[in-house]
Parts: sequence; C-alpha cells; structure tokens
Amino acid sequence: MENLAYKDAKEYTYKDLEKIDDNNRYEIYDGRLTLMSAPSTKHQAVLADLMVQFSGFFKDKKCVPFVAPLDIRLDGKGKKSKNVVQPDLLVVCDEDKIKENGIDGAPDLVIEILSKSNRYHDLIYKMNLYQRFGVREYWIIDIENGMILICELNEGNLFNFPKSYKIKEKIESSIFKGLEISLEETFKNNQNLLKEDEERYNYG
Repeated sequence: MENLAYKDAKEYTYKDLEKIDDNNRYEIYDGRLTLMSAPSTKHQAVLADLMVQFSGFFKDKKCVPFVAPLDIRLDGKGKKSKNVVQPDLLVVCDEDKIKENGIDGAPDLVIEILSKSNRYHDLIYKMNLYQRFGVREYWIIDIENGMILICELNEGNLFNFPKSYKIKEKIESSIFKGLEISLEETFKNNQNLLKEDEERYNYG
C-alpha cells in the first residue's frame, strides 16, 4: 500500500483511529498516524493471485491467511495500541489473536507488495517494526524489479539477511513447510497489467 504522509504531530492510538470517519485508510507507527492511498491495479492483481495460492495451502489447517484491509495491532494492546498496520497479506496461527475488528498481536507471516511511494516504509521502517514485534517471516515483493526478499526471524529476535528470489523462482517459506508460491504463474495470469515490468527485467 502507498503511504502518503504523516497526518499531524499528535500521538495516536487505535482508539483514536476508530473515531476517524473520513473514508481514508491509515496506519499508526509508534503513535504517528499515516495516510494511505489506494493500491494500483497491478498491485491488486498480484495480491489476489497470492491470496488464492495461500488459501489453497492453508485450507483445513490451523493457521489462517488474511488480506488487506485489516487492522493489525502489532503490540497486542487493543484500543491502546500505538502500532497499527495493514499489511497486504498475512498469516496468523494463534487463534486468540484473531478478533472481530482485526488482529491483536504479531502475525506469523507478513507480505508487503512495494509501490513507488512506500518503498522506504516497507523496506526500512516497517521491516524494523515487524522485527521488533516478532513477525517470524516477512516477504517483500518488488513487482517493478522482479524480485522477492524474505526475512526470517532468528533466535536473537532479529531478521536474518534477506533471501532473494527472482520472479521465475519458487518462493519457499521456512516456517510453513511445503508452502511454495509461484509468482511466475501470477505474472502469466496478468500479462496485460504487468507487461511494462516484464520488459524491464527481461521476464518471459
């Protein structure tokens, strides 16, 4: 998703966020309210295809995949939470974290699809945020450059150096054995939307 700007200098909580009724989408980073814009069509096409693959893998399993928009209160503090995000796709294995109005606590896996205006947030700030709150695996999908980065949380509660994949390669999860995702099929299914990116990194 695209992060446009910090709203103001006030320190926000999820309780404050619930009171906002302006049809916009927001995230909160350490109390800072951030306005988000609507995603692009190619972003949504990739996300929809990924959700189909994840839904198939996790069918009849304990862990549950979710897709944005959904509020994730990373610190698990409910209305007092000062860190609320809406990752593109996530997987939660602890059913106690699943609430009617979102997720209380860190997901096991988070996926963000990069947009031009959110690269800094997803690659730097949100990566640090996910690491701090114990997300076990973080996938970053860079459509424009045809790359996928996977960060895994180690025993020291720090992300290991990211594993890098190309679009043609199968993406393998380290925490969910047997979960292999093909973005090559995603791109083939959406060639009309992703043609410019295909030509840029010589895919196909």
